[in-house]
Amino acid sequence: MKKEYLEILRELEQHHALFGRFWSVGTLIEDEKIPTACISFDRQSGAGIQFKINPQFWAGCDLYMKTFILAHECSHVYFEHGRRMRHMDQKLANIAADVVVNHFLCDGFGFDREKLQNWERYCWLETVFPGDKSVLPNQCFEYYYQLLLKRQQQQPQKGSGGEGDAQGGGQGEPQTVDSHEQLDELTEKIMGEIAKKLSQEELEEFQDITDKVSKEEVKQASQNPGSTAGTMSRIVALGRVVKKRKWETVVKNVLGRLAKEKQVTIEQWAHPNRRLAAMPGELLLPNEIEDTILHRDRIDIWFFQDTSGSCVDLAERFFKAAASIPDDKFRVRMFCFDTRVYETSLKSGKLHGFGGTSFTCIEQHIQYLVETEKGTLYPSVVFLVTDGYGDKVQPEFPERWHFFLSTDCKNCIPAQSKTYDLSKFE
Repeated sequence: MKKEYLEILRELEQHHALFGRFWSVGTLIEDEKIPTACISFDRQSGAGIQFKINPQFWAGCDLYMKTFILAHECSHVYFEHGRRMRHMDQKLANIAADVVVNHFLCDGFGFDREKLQNWERYCWLETVFPGDKSVLPNQCFEYYYQLLLKRQQQQPQKGSGGEGDAQGGGQGEPQTVDSHEQLDELTEKIMGEIAKKLSQEELEEFQDITDKVSKEEVKQASQNPGSTAGTMSRIVALGRVVKKRKWETVVKNVLGRLAKEKQVTIEQWAHPNRRLAAMPGELLLPNEIEDTILHRDRIDIWFFQDTSGSCVDLAERFFKAAASIPDDKFRVRMFCFDTRVYETSLKSGKLHGFGGTSFTCIEQHIQYLVETEKGTLYPSVVFLVTDGYGDKVQPEFPERWHFFLSTDCKNCIPAQSKTYDLSKFE
């Protein structure tokens, strides 16, 4: 088994180091209940990623096929297909996602489908949409899903089309994850671990290839007029980021307002009591007393990064701006947004969206969290890093919103909110 593991690892890394890192943090599990292979998450066992394979199917695969299967499953995680197909017809969504992943691996990472065993049994444009020249290549899986859904509605008696499930059936069902939120949390954690194992150059190379292969999707994102949420994801490798004290000047009034009185025990020198009168007069003994000092807690900042289509090329710049906020004075809760809000973290480096732009969705999301999260109050400070292009927003507390702009566009920003030149904080 160890020999096979090392052989597959070497093959995966020939295509890209990211695939090898996925393989290194996962566990291969035999499961006769699944027809071929799938990927799942197991929080309770601590296994993280589980590569589940049917032992008979696996035994019939050569090394090249096994390598492709694992890269295929890793790609589903990278594109977060499990999250994105959450409310869809699972069979159609899996077929659509497999079309995307199979072409992605062959077009961008050097896999040759002619070398795959029985490649024609699986999901490709030609096998899922035979003879239909109107179907465009290099699209997101939601595009192919809508085509499949339309075909099924028009010809329900003929099924969904596409018999194969591309060596895996997508991301599979989480085996011991209790909720979608836990699945998102595990995905983010695993992506963070993998990102840390890659160099800056390796991450950038993978992202460049991804953008090149998905050039039509990237092009659509950058031209999106602002009404539709995006479907892209990307990882930003931070490297070394210098903390910038200038962020403190933005909320210096809040820093003072959050100063709290705090009871602390301090030690001071005291004269001896009368029972020790016979002792030398210059004697001082340590004595503990309680005193009140002014204590400043860290400020909670909700940071929203614009990941609309117009900010595709600004993603790394915006993310590094968030990472430069000093963590000794601030606690940053990280989000990104296009026409939807996606919670993320500086640790994971994961960004989502790249569709249209809406500032209103931020206020809606804040209100949702205030209503649904126990003990959550409207944030004292809201930071937005953006190019300024979006819709007009009416926050409940506009004076708490601070816009850091890469342009001079301020048409959609409330008059009570403050604006800043982002370049002065970098």
